[in-house]
Amino acid sequence: METGGLRNRDLSPSLKDKLKAHYDTRGKIFEGPRLETAGTIGATFLWCQTVGLVLISIFIIFPELYPEDHVNMSGFILFLFAEIAVNWVLAARMKPSVYTGDRQENGSSSTMSNNNAILHPPNQGALMTRTDDWSYCLHCQQDAPPRSHHCKVCQCCIMKRDHHCFFTNSCIGHFNQRYFIVHVFYVAIGTACCLYWLGAYLDKFVPFLSSDIVAYIPLVQIVMFFLGKISLLNMLLIILLYLTLFCCVCGTGFFLWEMAVVVSGQTSYEAWKLIRKYKCGSLFARLRAVFGPFWLLSFIIPLPVKQPGDGIHWELAKATKRW
Repeated sequence: METGGLRNRDLSPSLKDKLKAHYDTRGKIFEGPRLETAGTIGATFLWCQTVGLVLISIFIIFPELYPEDHVNMSGFILFLFAEIAVNWVLAARMKPSVYTGDRQENGSSSTMSNNNAILHPPNQGALMTRTDDWSYCLHCQQDAPPRSHHCKVCQCCIMKRDHHCFFTNSCIGHFNQRYFIVHVFYVAIGTACCLYWLGAYLDKFVPFLSSDIVAYIPLVQIVMFFLGKISLLNMLLIILLYLTLFCCVCGTGFFLWEMAVVVSGQTSYEAWKLIRKYKCGSLFARLRAVFGPFWLLSFIIPLPVKQPGDGIHWELAKATKRW
């Protein structure tokens, strides 16, 4: 009996085995429909929040705060809305950043033999001015160029993949990163302005410097509404105030992070992994590499100019080795 007990204890999984099983299966929890649903919810929330703020500002807030300058203020917020909307549409077009085999140049190909990938990189035997870290994507069944990664949501390899954005419901990569950055830039500006307008409007009816300030405590405004202390409109505007604050913090954080990544000449993945092996050039060269030759104008007009580079070939900061 004692020997059998020892045998049973020996067969029980160890802590190491349990941890390995956890890390092997944790990604499957969020795969498939859940990720797609998250993207749909994120994009829907963004559009409902944006359109709601525009309509409320034009028809409720501006007539109260700026009765004599209502038209100009409406034009300003419509400009912000246009910038957010156009750049969102351009950023959501994931297709230009997708890597397919026909983009591969100089005869690079891959074949499969005995379930092992045999890579045939271009210019074999020549001195390379690009990296040699091509990898084989088991999901796409093709060679994947440097800095590309497979997205389990989009089910494809994205060139110079930065991250998957659930608010645009698409991957942010080489060809649409500039539109995403400008998009979050205007989200930060627009929500910051709406925070001020909402606060100024609510202060007239629910003053901050009074005992009514408790109405700004989450859920308290609902109780005060049923007690007849505040109107239904003001209760909803207080809730909208918190949602706008959330969007402002997210937009500002995304913009600052993305600009830091662009200035450093990295992607988000490379920044997290402390990878700095690609030639970046000067600060202006790094900005042009993402925003195009007219990089400053990209923040005013969404210019559909050709993106520098092809998203496949990247030069190392130091001398590279031969294949």
